[in-house]
Amino acid sequence: MAVYNIIEQDISNLGVVLGNLLSALFGFIGLIAGINMALAGVKLASVQGDPKMIIAAKAKFTWAVLGFFIALSVFTIIRLVGILVGKSDLLPGTINLDTNLLK
Repeated sequence: MAVYNIIEQDISNLGVVLGNLLSALFGFIGLIAGINMALAGVKLASVQGDPKMIIAAKAKFTWAVLGFFIALSVFTIIRLVGILVGKSDLLPGTINLDTNLLK
């Protein structure tokens, strides 16, 4: 019994750690995307009519927005998969692994 409790606790902690890492990763991706969007806006405001610089600034902004939406899509897909498999609290915070398989 003691061994089972240790194994169950380790698996539960692993789920918490993975959930926290994924939440931190999505937060970091959102922060990077926001910074890139702001930098692209500043670059666009300071190009002074140079067509090449305008195109480069618009491209940077486009890629930042695209990256943000990809990250948001991944987050949403993980949440939907969690709901479909009965783990509606999959993100953020914790991933509750099913420890009933060990019994």
